[in-house]
Amino acid sequence: DTSAEDAVSAAPEYHANAKAALLIDLNTGRTIYEQDADEQVYPASLTKIMTCLLALENGNLSDVVTITDEAYADLVSGSSTADLPVGEQLLEDLLYCMMVESGNEAANAVAEHIGGTIEDFVNMMNERAYELCCTHTHFMNPHGLHNESHYTTARDLSLIVQAALKSENFRTITNTAEYTLPATNLSDERILKTT
Repeated sequence: DTSAEDAVSAAPEYHANAKAALLIDLNTGRTIYEQDADEQVYPASLTKIMTCLLALENGNLSDVVTITDEAYADLVSGSSTADLPVGEQLLEDLLYCMMVESGNEAANAVAEHIGGTIEDFVNMMNERAYELCCTHTHFMNPHGLHNESHYTTARDLSLIVQAALKSENFRTITNTAEYTLPATNLSDERILKTT
């Protein structure tokens, strides 16, 4: 078996097919490979990592969250959703809708529940990024739909991911490829599949 480090050092001309990349040994914190790791990039749905982190740090998995119109307010046509109807009530399953199905409305519902408003939650996201020493990150929404002022770097994102990985709940949710969403007040049982 060849380790990731051996593979990268055996191919010094390697170039990741990405705008930016960073490979870190989580046990030692040592950087194994980097490519434009400090270049500003748009995180898209990777934004939901910070949203989930804040939900786990500031919420209670037994809370009931009701989907409101606000959850759909800033979503564009064709946006990834978990098809949660307004008025539906969920518990921790909302995090699975957000992280497994990449539901943007789920991210907004989490933000509204934890922050009071989506705007206040985005402020919490930026404060938490600052606490994690993310020096080139600025969030404008909890889901990652494109906004010129919504950006991070591979290095900053690695700091967010490392913080999130400390949570056993985060690891469980993000290691789930398929999840059975129990019946709710408005829907029968559904199967969520990772995108």
